[in-house]
Amino acid sequence: MIKYLILYLAVCILFYICFICVWNILSAYISKKKNNEPISYINRSNYMEYIGKKVNVSGNVNLSYLHLTKLPITFGKVGGTFDCCGNNLTSLAGCPSKVYGRFDCSYNKLTSLYGCPKSIDGGFDCSNNNLKSLKGCAKEISGNFICYENNLNSFKGCPSKLNKDIFCETGNLKSLKHFPKKINGSMYCTENKMKFTEEEIRKVCLIEGDIKKINLQR
Repeated sequence: MIKYLILYLAVCILFYICFICVWNILSAYISKKKNNEPISYINRSNYMEYIGKKVNVSGNVNLSYLHLTKLPITFGKVGGTFDCCGNNLTSLAGCPSKVYGRFDCSYNKLTSLYGCPKSIDGGFDCSNNNLKSLKGCAKEISGNFICYENNLNSFKGCPSKLNKDIFCETGNLKSLKHFPKKINGSMYCTENKMKFTEEEIRKVCLIEGDIKKINLQR
C-alpha cells in the first residue's frame, strides 16, 4: 500500500513540475508577444510608464519640452511623427531606427546627430542646436531638410539627395564640399559668413527649384 502511495505522490509531483514548466513557457511567450506589440502613442501623459523599456509605436511620439537631458525610452520603429524638440538633449541615443512621419530634434544641445533614425518618411528638423557638421544624419529623408541656426561649417553627413526643400540659414559654411548632389525642391540659405554665387551652388548640386533668400554675390 505504501509503495503505491509513494508512486502516486511521485506522479503528482512530476505532473505538477510539468504544469509549472508549461505555465512558465506560456507566460513568457504571452509577455514577449505583448511587449512586441506596438503602443498606439507616447506623449507627456503616459511616457513615464515606458521609461527604461524598448518600444515600437504605431502612432506619434511627442516628448517635446520635458526638460530631458536624454531620451528615457529606447524606440524601435515609430509609425507617425517623432518630436523631441525643446529639451536639453546632448545625444540622440534611443531614437527610433525608422520614422514614418516627421522627425524633430530642434532646440536642444546636440553636437552630433549620431543615433538619428536611418530613414525618415517625413521632414527632418535639427535646427537650433550646436552642430558643426551633419555626421550621423539620416540617409533617407522624404520631406524638408531644416538645419539652420547651428554652427555648421560643413555639410559632411548630409544625404546626397533631398526630396524637398533645404533650409540652412545662419551657418558658418566655408565650402560646398559634401553638399547634396540633388535637391528636388528649393534652397534657402541666408546669412552665411562666406557667400556663394548661384552658379557655384548649381555647379555642385542639381536643384530643381529656386535658390531663395541667399546672400548672392552680385
